[in-house]
Amino acid sequence: MDEFFEDVSIPSPTAPVLTPITIAPCPSISLGISQVQTPIFNDSTATTTTSNVDPPVSVNGSDAGAGASGFTVSYYTLPISTIRQGQLKSIKKKLDSLLESTKASYSDSYSQEAVKALIKTTLKEHATNLEKENKAVEYSAVTCKEATKKVDKLISDARSFMRTFQSSNEINTTKVNAVISNLSSSLKTEMEALTHVRTGLQHDNNEFQNTISSKIDKLHNELAMENKIVDQLAAKTGKVKVLTIQINHADKEITELNSKIADMKSCIADVNSLLSNIIETRDPLIPITVKKHLAEKPWPAFTILNRLEGVSESTVLP
Repeated sequence: MDEFFEDVSIPSPTAPVLTPITIAPCPSISLGISQVQTPIFNDSTATTTTSNVDPPVSVNGSDAGAGASGFTVSYYTLPISTIRQGQLKSIKKKLDSLLESTKASYSDSYSQEAVKALIKTTLKEHATNLEKENKAVEYSAVTCKEATKKVDKLISDARSFMRTFQSSNEINTTKVNAVISNLSSSLKTEMEALTHVRTGLQHDNNEFQNTISSKIDKLHNELAMENKIVDQLAAKTGKVKVLTIQINHADKEITELNSKIADMKSCIADVNSLLSNIIETRDPLIPITVKKHLAEKPWPAFTILNRLEGVSESTVLP
């Protein structure tokens, strides 16, 4: 708030400007008049102008609030200037010297009325100047009063602003403290929750790493087992290839045997038919003993031949 009052500029009262009146010496004239009996101005003709002087206005900035401590505004209303006795004596001396010089220097061409008119004109101008100065002083006093009123209003506004600002500051401070307290408690709760979550995540991470490690070890074991099985399969595949070659060779041999068996079957069928024809013949030249012998001895051969040909064993020779 000190910066606020530093920006407040209080108009300083201007001292009244005293314009000295200089009277040019008139040409020396001789009026033939004896020394003036009585001076034009005497001590009894001194006139003074008085005015009511306002008491000084003093404002302490500390009344506007705690932030304006050490700021004091003091303002004094200048009194309206008055005509002093010394100035009147100086004017009287100048006028007397003017009259003496006019008596000594000039002839009687200038009358006493002309001198009086000159003096009257001079006094009139002097009175006009004094009136202007009094008006300027009065205007300065009015301006100072208006400035004083404005400063008083400014200080009153500053006081009300400071009261409002102080109350708002207290309310805002209370609210901010409450918000900070709530925020700190919320942050504390969040920190505890985050710590708990972090601990849980670390535990889960350790378990996950252990699980991954066990899975990797298991995979390594399974891969080793698969490699072993692959080796065994490779060995068995080699054996199967060898057996396949042997089977192919056996198939070729079986095919050859089947062809030979077919040839043998055809031969056996021919022999069987020939023997059957011999046994079944009723030639009287073949004795019964030969028939019995043929029926007993070749019977196992017929059985084998019948099996090879597919003839039933129940065939009974005649």
